[in-house]
Amino acid sequence: MAMISRTAWVLAVAALVAAACGDGEEGSSASRSPTASHHVFADSFLNDVAAAVRPADEILSGFLQTIEGTYQDREAYFAAVSELGLLDAIGALQQRATTLVPPAEHAENHALWVANLQTEVSLAAEFDAALQARDLGALSIAAARLNAAFSGLLLEVTSSSPEFCRALTLRDPGAPDETCVGPGQLPPGEYGAEANRISRRVAATVFPLIGTPPLRLLTDEEELAVLAEVQPEAEAGFARAQADLEALTPPDELAEDHAAALAYLRDIADVARRITEAAEAQDVDALAALYEESARPGLVLRQALTEDGQRVFGALVPG
Repeated sequence: MAMISRTAWVLAVAALVAAACGDGEEGSSASRSPTASHHVFADSFLNDVAAAVRPADEILSGFLQTIEGTYQDREAYFAAVSELGLLDAIGALQQRATTLVPPAEHAENHALWVANLQTEVSLAAEFDAALQARDLGALSIAAARLNAAFSGLLLEVTSSSPEFCRALTLRDPGAPDETCVGPGQLPPGEYGAEANRISRRVAATVFPLIGTPPLRLLTDEEELAVLAEVQPEAEAGFARAQADLEALTPPDELAEDHAAALAYLRDIADVARRITEAAEAQDVDALAALYEESARPGLVLRQALTEDGQRVFGALVPG
């Protein structure tokens, strides 16, 4: 069986998870902070959140760098991942988060964070079990879902508190940020804000699934198993975004951008559906052709967006 590759599929929908929660101009996978920053928040509870996150930050950031790195062979990849201690780091972070007592204004986001950490602990356990079994397909699935889980959390908390998001990612309080998007960064009007949120949700929760690393190290059989597991979720995510955007009425000045974004979501959802079907049929030749085809919708959208449209829908075509 000829080796297949999802590289074209991944590039078509945003080069892994670039700008996972940003507006599409800049970003990083899952938006873990690159360094353990010591910025001080005016809110003392957010300082407690940042202090809880800080001991795990190096390991969590290293996780993203490791799973997206380039390795000569499978054993080199396994060796690099083995050094992370991911399960212990997330488990300890969960314990620290649970001990925090939030004030009323942060209670909802704290609860979301703690619940998300429980999910991350479960996924990290799956990741660790796959690592011990040297099961690269299962490890890839767990890594993708870990990435999507954290990105989705940031999107949720940002909607009510960009500063809580900044505490979770150890970012500069109050500074413009492509991950923890503040109200002043959102497009004006109810339509712009909601359409932007739909776009960022795709980037946060769908792109990580179809960007499952390490792409080139998977055998055909592993690749098909990964697709069978995550592709239906990706397909559903694109379809949900299409339906949500169709329910919005754009202002006149964004009507063409709205139509272009809808066309993109409709076309990419159709490609995703056919990839799911080809994977179920184990049709490697059809998959290869579909990966190539998947590049076109993103290219068309990028060329069609106006400057204002880029602010609204840029997360769909970052770079």
